Amino acid sequence: MYKLGLSNLIIVLTLAILTACSESPTNSTISTGDLDFTTYVALGNSLTAGVSNGALYADAQINSYPALIARRVDIPDFEQPTMADSGFSFLPTEGRIVINPLTMAIRFSHAGTEANASLNRAYNNLGIPAIRTDQMFRATTGVDADSNHFVDKILRNHGRTVLEEALTLDPTVITLWVGNNDILEAAVQGMSAASYTPPTEFAAQLDSVLSVLNTQTDAPIIAANIPDVTQVPYFTSIPSYVRNPVDSGKVYLYGMVNGAPQLLTDNDYVLFFALPDFYALQDSMNHGQMPGPESAISDTLVLDATEVAEVRAVIAAYNQSIAAALAADKIDALVDINSLFNDLRVSGYTFENGLTYTSALIGFDNTGMIQLRLATTLFSLDGLHPNSIGYAIVANAFIDAMNANFNASIPAIKLSDLQ
Repeated sequence: MYKLGLSNLIIVLTLAILTACSESPTNSTISTGDLDFTTYVALGNSLTAGVSNGALYADAQINSYPALIARRVDIPDFEQPTMADSGFSFLPTEGRIVINPLTMAIRFSHAGTEANASLNRAYNNLGIPAIRTDQMFRATTGVDADSNHFVDKILRNHGRTVLEEALTLDPTVITLWVGNNDILEAAVQGMSAASYTPPTEFAAQLDSVLSVLNTQTDAPIIAANIPDVTQVPYFTSIPSYVRNPVDSGKVYLYGMVNGAPQLLTDNDYVLFFALPDFYALQDSMNHGQMPGPESAISDTLVLDATEVAEVRAVIAAYNQSIAAALAADKIDALVDINSLFNDLRVSGYTFENGLTYTSALIGFDNTGMIQLRLATTLFSLDGLHPNSIGYAIVANAFIDAMNANFNASIPAIKLSDLQ
C-alpha cells in the first residue's frame, strides 16, 4: 500500500480494529495471587503514561499498559491524567502527530485540554513523559525538569516529587519503568544536541528511587528494563540510501557526521523525522539529480555506526544496574522488555485470533516508494511509542512477570480488551 493510498488504508485499518474488538473475551478465572491491587500505582515515563503518535491524549491513554492491567484485575477507580482531544505533545502548544499523505511531511495538531486536573488525589498512573530518573526524586515542578510541562500537568503543583505523590496513595502494588529518557533524548537527536546520563550516575539514581520506595512502602515493585531504542521504527524505518529509478540500485546519501558531510553506509541510521528530507531526495533522484554532500542530512537526524554502538553500550549498562537491583531484592520482579522488543523486531507477536503484528511502521520498495504498514505495526506514528496493540503486548509482559513471581493467574490482554 503506497503513500497515496493512506486514506483507504486508514479505513481498512479502522474496520480491522473494530472487527477485532467485537470479539467476546473469554471468562477466564482471575487470581491475583499474592498481589493486592487495592491501590495500584504506575511510575515511569511516556511509555507508562501511554504516549502515542507523539502526544499524551485520552484515546491512547485508555490503552496505556497500566490502564490495561487495571481493567484486567477489575480496579474500579484507577485514575490517569486524562488529556482530551488531541492532547499534548512534548511542546505544550501542540497535540498528536499528523502525517501529510502526499508529501509525508510530519506536523503536530493543536493542543487539547486537561480533562481531570481537579481530581482531589494523586493519579494512579504517574508516568511523566520525558522525565529522567533523577527528576523522579528531585523535580516538583516543570522548571525542575528541563521545563517539562508534563510535570506540572501530572503533579499539579502539589509541592511533591512524583515519588512523594505516589506515596500519598499508600500503594499496594507498584510498577516501575525508568531509564529510557536518560539515553533516548540524546539518541533521537543523533547524539549531537543532548547528553545522556552516564551509567554510573544512572545506577546511583536508580538506587535512590528504589530506596525511597522500599523504605516508605511495603508494596511489591515490578520493574521493567530498557529496550534497545535503536531497534524501534524511529531509527530503523528510513534507509541510508535512495533508489536509482533506472536500475533500482542503491544510491547512498550524505549525512553530517562530526560537522562534515560523510557518505553513509548500511550501518548508519537516518532518523524518522528526516522522512520529508528523504522523500525529497528520492524525488530528486527520480528526476535525475544525484544526492551529494550539499544535500547532507543534518547531524541531529543521523545516528552513525559509532553512535549506535555507544547507545547500545549505555543501555546495556543501565540494564545491568536494573538486574543488580533485582539480585539485591530492591525490586521484586523483572519484566524483560529489552528481550521482548528484540523479539518483536525479529518475529513479531501473534494474538489469540492468529493476527501477527511487528515493529515495522513503514518500508520502501525497490523503486523507493514508501509503503505504510499501519495495519500490522505495533508502533504509532512517532516511531518511538507503541500504539494500543503495542501497549497490550507490554501489559502482557508485566502480567507474565506477575503470574510467574506472585502465584497469580491473570489472563493476558486480548485484542478484544482494547478500547
